[in-house]
Formats: sequence, structure tokens, C-alpha cells
Amino acid sequence: AVGAPYAIGVRSGTDALALAIEALGLGHKPHARQCDCELKRIAVPVNTFYASVGAILQAGAWPVLVDVDDEYLIDLRQVTKLWKAGAIDALMPVALTGNPVDIPAGAYEGLPIIHDAAQAIGAMIDGRPIGALGEAVCYSLHTLKNIHAAGDGGVMTTRDPKLAVTVARLRNHGLISRDEWLMPGYNARLEPVQAVAAHAHLAQLEWITQRRNENATLYDELLAGIPQVTIPPRDPTKRQAFHTYVVMAESRDNLRSFLADRGVEAKIHYPQILSQQPALAMLGHAPGDFPVAEAQTARVISLPCHQYLGRTDLEYVAEGIRAFYGG
Repeated sequence: AVGAPYAIGVRSGTDALALAIEALGLGHKPHARQCDCELKRIAVPVNTFYASVGAILQAGAWPVLVDVDDEYLIDLRQVTKLWKAGAIDALMPVALTGNPVDIPAGAYEGLPIIHDAAQAIGAMIDGRPIGALGEAVCYSLHTLKNIHAAGDGGVMTTRDPKLAVTVARLRNHGLISRDEWLMPGYNARLEPVQAVAAHAHLAQLEWITQRRNENATLYDELLAGIPQVTIPPRDPTKRQAFHTYVVMAESRDNLRSFLADRGVEAKIHYPQILSQQPALAMLGHAPGDFPVAEAQTARVISLPCHQYLGRTDLEYVAEGIRAFYGG
């Protein structure tokens, strides 16, 4: 399903990220492997969900926030500048909305890359599932995700057998066997009941992804003629797995209220970028540091696109948007 030879189930998508970071020697804890007692700096987009940076901090590394491009994805031009300046030790691209980040082969030789694909199970690049990208790819099985458990869960996939073994040990207290303790670890196993629930949904992965993508394509067509709505570019080499359908709209908050009055629940992902959150005040960022993401977050709106919606439902949403703008 994800194109990788190794998949390790863990307690959550956040744990998948944190354990991958630590297993790669990028964490800073008293027991961290290959720790030189300096915090490793991990580049991460400023517009992601809190868990991306939370995992970096949980593992004992330091987040370096980066602005985004017009696909809402981390701006690789800025990442390249940071890498060439020696300002980062690893990269965490985030497949926001289910849109994977396509990093050219060999672009960052020697730079560990941990993909946050929490929203992107089922996504592909050039027809290949994304599960073998970089050093690790981390998925969420939270109940809100396209493929989910009955509660919470996560999966790390990788091509590296050593990394797979280390993460598998870390999730189980660091044990080799019941009687041999190799390293301090965590109680971060994927519960059997959650694994069973997620496995049952996995059989529907292709149908769910296809239906959501069909809905996204229809939205693109229905909204294309509304000048107040900006649809992000669609890369034809990528197959997104639309966890959310996000566009930018003028008078976004008023539009959202108007749609709510018509029975349409629209969301905002996310109302504040991470540099504006109190939990990251120690990074010392100020308004204007991330102009693209700041402009986007003032206008983004997520429209319902899940697999159980049909053409009539989407046409109703689009008609409401046209009505709001007087079309």
C-alpha cells in the first residue's frame, strides 16, 4: 500500500515521527544514540499541525521553521539555502492536505529526511507510493485520517532495515527480548485493537483515495470561474490523497459563516501558523517572518470532500460560494 519493505506500527503519528528522529541519532536525551550534546536542527514548514514540531521537541531536537510555497508545502528553495549554510541537520517535509513533497533525488546528499505523511496515506509521486521516500515516512491512523484506527495509531515506513529494528525496539521499552534490555525506550506500541481496526479500513484505501480525489477534481472545475477563490497549483506528476480540500478565498470568515447558514461545515487548517503560537515563543519570531504562510493562513478554507459526498453535494457547496460572491 505504501511501497516500503518495512512498516512499524506505533502508538500515534507523533510517536512515529519522534521515534524516527531519535533512532536516526538526531535527538538529544541522556540516552540518545550518537548524541554530541548539541541540539540537532530540523527544518519544518511553519504552516503544519502542531504535532510535527511537537515530535521534534519530544525527540529532543530543535525546530527550524520555514516558509511555504503556493502548494502550501515547505519552500525547498529556502531549505536549500539553510542546508548550504550549514543551518540545519535534518529535514521534515509535511504532506499537507495529502499532497506529498517531491524532493529531487540527490538534492540534499547526506541530509536525513523524515517525511511527515500523516495526511497522505495513498499518495504517489510518478506513480510510486511515497512510503520509501527519504530515511523514514510517518503516517497517522488517527480517527480523522483517511485510513484510521478505532482511536489512535501511527506507522513509520522505511527502506532501512536497521532503522526499522531500532524503531521497533524503541516502541517497546528498548527491549531485545523480555529478559534483555538494550536501550531506554518507550511504551509506544500500536495496540492490537487499533491495528485490527486500521487493517480493516486498509482494504478500502484505493476506493477512499479515488473518491476523495474525484471530489477534489470536481471542486477544481466548479470553483475555477470564481475570481475570489484561488485554487493551488496541481502537480500532474503527483497523486494527492486529499485529506482536506483547501483553497484560498476572499472574505474567508464571512464566507465560512455564510456556508454554515446553508448547512455546509467548512474548516480552517490552520488559523495560526506555528510562529504565532505561544508554545514556540522561544524561537523568537515576529510577524512578517513568514510572509507567504501568513498571507495564506488569513485566506485558507477547507471544504468538505470526503468519500461519501456525491456530485450533488459538491455542486451545492459551489453554488453557495457563488451566491456569497454574488455570482
